Amino acid sequence: MSGLEKTIVCIDENGRIIDVLTDDFKVFASSKADTVLNVLDDGSRTKFLAFLVDLKESEVQVNWDMNFKVDDKIIEFLVSGIMLKNECIYLIILTRIVAELKKLYEDLSTINNEQINQFRRIIKEYAEKQNKIYLELIEEISKLNNELTNTQRELMKKTLELEELNKRLSELATKDALTGLYNRRVFNEIIEKEISRTRRFNQELTIIYMDINNFKIVNDTKGHSEGDKLLIEFGKILLSSTRYNVDYAFRFGGDEFLLLLVGSNEEDAVKVAERIQREVSKISDIVSVAYVIREIDISQEVNIDELLREADKLMYEHKRKMKAKQV
Repeated sequence: MSGLEKTIVCIDENGRIIDVLTDDFKVFASSKADTVLNVLDDGSRTKFLAFLVDLKESEVQVNWDMNFKVDDKIIEFLVSGIMLKNECIYLIILTRIVAELKKLYEDLSTINNEQINQFRRIIKEYAEKQNKIYLELIEEISKLNNELTNTQRELMKKTLELEELNKRLSELATKDALTGLYNRRVFNEIIEKEISRTRRFNQELTIIYMDINNFKIVNDTKGHSEGDKLLIEFGKILLSSTRYNVDYAFRFGGDEFLLLLVGSNEEDAVKVAERIQREVSKISDIVSVAYVIREIDISQEVNIDELLREADKLMYEHKRKMKAKQV
């Protein structure tokens, strides 16, 4: 094509520019485009993609008219192309006049070995560059994946630690630190819930209000550490004497405790209290348990504060009578 003005560009199958071999029309002279699509006008881009598809199938296409942007002008060129099958690249040729297929083949056949080697060198460098980019990309992705895995592992660890902390904080807010029983702070919330539930299912609900007799003697004679041990053992007795996930055991403070028995009447509660009394006698010959039992009338509105005041009053009278009998 020595006598024919032309622009020849070497591209890959996606239209990315590998090298500009000759550019008589200065199409790529002032452009920083890395793909032919960037120098085409909007209407010609779809046509160029179709051109590449046909070129891949037939290995040669000639004289497709397309509009290119050259120095802020739109210029129509006739686009021809040849696929270098072994190297999987395309030579795209731009002319302003119709180029005969025979002439294109003749001119291309005059490309000397040095030019062919130049093409191959360009292709090799391009492939090595792309492969290097690919390997670097894979390495970076692998590195990011490792960092992500480590971050997720650390996040999971922190999440478990946070869940454990939240659980601990919840227990501190609702449980007595020494015995592990529910504290008085959550009593109202739990009993209101159980009153509603037992009323809905027409069940019974009973409380046992308890006090450890002679607990002060244990503290005064054996020390507070022994007193704490006794409270811990007493808490275990309460839990073992009630039904797990059914009944509730509370420490109201000091040596005062309360059991909330769900689905139990006064007669059932007496058996529970007697069982607790027997177990306490096994761990101490100093203390005993004073208790009062109150079956809640769920058919009426329940005033919880009044219920506790009444239980406390009954407990006081019960302890006074026990002391009177001892005298």
